[in-house]
Amino acid sequence: MLGIERFEEDADVISLAGDQRMHFLRSFQNGERAKLSQQLLNEVAAARVCLLDKAKKTEYDETLRKKLADKKQAADPPSQDIAATLEFTTPDSTVDWPAGAAVESQENNLWNAKHESPDSVKLSPSSKLTRKTKTRVLIVSLLSGMALLLLLGVVLAGFHESKEGTAKGDRQRAVVEKPSTPSSDSDADTSASDNSLTDKEATQVAADAEAERQAAKKAEREAKEEADRKLKEETARIAKEEAESERIAKETAEAKRAEQKARREKILRLMETLQQRVDQSIQKAERMQYSPDQALDVIRDSLAEVERAEVPLRLKRSLRQKLKEVGSEVSRRAAAQREKQAAEEKAAWRKEHPEAFLEKMGLVKQKDIWALGAAIEISDLNKPIVKLISRYNRQASDLKTKEARISKQENRILGGMQKLPGVFQVPKFQQWILDGMREDPDAPRSVRMLIDKAREEYERFRERSPRIENELQQKVGQLQAMKMKYQSDVEALDETVNEISDIDQAAERLMRDIEQAEENLNRENADVQAALISSGTKYDPPDITSTQKLLKKVGEILEDDLVDALRDQRDSEFQN
Repeated sequence: MLGIERFEEDADVISLAGDQRMHFLRSFQNGERAKLSQQLLNEVAAARVCLLDKAKKTEYDETLRKKLADKKQAADPPSQDIAATLEFTTPDSTVDWPAGAAVESQENNLWNAKHESPDSVKLSPSSKLTRKTKTRVLIVSLLSGMALLLLLGVVLAGFHESKEGTAKGDRQRAVVEKPSTPSSDSDADTSASDNSLTDKEATQVAADAEAERQAAKKAEREAKEEADRKLKEETARIAKEEAESERIAKETAEAKRAEQKARREKILRLMETLQQRVDQSIQKAERMQYSPDQALDVIRDSLAEVERAEVPLRLKRSLRQKLKEVGSEVSRRAAAQREKQAAEEKAAWRKEHPEAFLEKMGLVKQKDIWALGAAIEISDLNKPIVKLISRYNRQASDLKTKEARISKQENRILGGMQKLPGVFQVPKFQQWILDGMREDPDAPRSVRMLIDKAREEYERFRERSPRIENELQQKVGQLQAMKMKYQSDVEALDETVNEISDIDQAAERLMRDIEQAEENLNRENADVQAALISSGTKYDPPDITSTQKLLKKVGEILEDDLVDALRDQRDSEFQN
């Protein structure tokens, strides 16, 4: 039934054969033979479940062996043809299945709607599909398919034969049972002739049936022979394909090994050649001691050749490191040579152009004497510094005098207000009077409310004491004029301080230039002296003592408390 050898032990072969059978039978479920297809599916599922269960298979194999032994004793040994292995006794046959097999076959039927999960029948976890197993499964599948087609042909032929036999039997019975009433001699003769015809027809029917049976047996025998022939051809073809596959795999493996070997040999040859080229480049670069730039070009070209070489990176690493080390040494040698060459060119230029060299050192020629240009510039700043210091002292003295007068006038006004009653005793009201009774419309609302209230109080005071209010108004006006003049003087002093600060920064810069120039002259003293001798002139060192004293006074001015107060006032105005 499953198309496998008797007593097959491989669970994979049994499972795959059962799946193939059920897949084929399932294609007939929707046709006119759906009932027969379902019956066969149940039988195949029961056989599959039985053979995949170890205990049930053992019991079934023992029963089958006893049955085969009994048949052997009763008749000739069965044919060893592979097609005979297609026999399989179903649960409905005379061979008894193990207890519960029929029920289990229905429950484990893979074609049942609720058992279509691939987990309904599981393969043994220890089984593996080897190449031999796959070959056997393929042969069994082909054989089982042909056998199943043969089986269906035989069933259809038997069904047709049974229909024809039934029709002939009906005709025979009709002839035999035909009523006869021989009332005369003519009737007796007619009856005899009819009986004779009926016997001939029966004999002919029997002969036709026998011929059909013989033809069916012959067709079955030829089909079996054809199946055996195709099986042998398929087996031979599979064996030939396997041998060809093994040969191709072996040739491919050998070709791959040969290719790898050739590639290794090629890489070794490339590495040997590359190593020789690198060593030659290094030797060539070392011979170019007096041409380091050209030697460096040789190293760069060799390094580029290493990078282009078709060899693994791990093999290139040592060559690259070697070339980089040599390249670093050549670069240092080239830098030293360039410095030496630059120094020689500078010395030659200095000898040919001594005055240009002295000018480059920061010296300026005045008649027959060379002096530092920065020293000349800073000496030119002495007079402006002296004028600024004098102007600052004068403005600061005037500012202090006016500040004392303003303070004296404020004290007079405050003394007069102390004699007045009421709101004149409030400090904020007094300060508002001293500030000139400003309206200040841009002030916050709270401040403007206080100003309005102070203005109302002052108007009432004017109405009560107009003479005293007139005197107070004159004194406050004088105070505001003094403050305006004082503010003008403060702005003038602030401008003077800014000029002093600017000239101080310029002087500091020139002082740093003088120090740097003197360091350069000391470092190049020999060359400077040679240039002075060549030009027939002398060098006059700078005297910046007076300038340093003036800058010291400038520093004291910039650190004065008055300047700090001006800066604070300027910062406050900026924030406001």
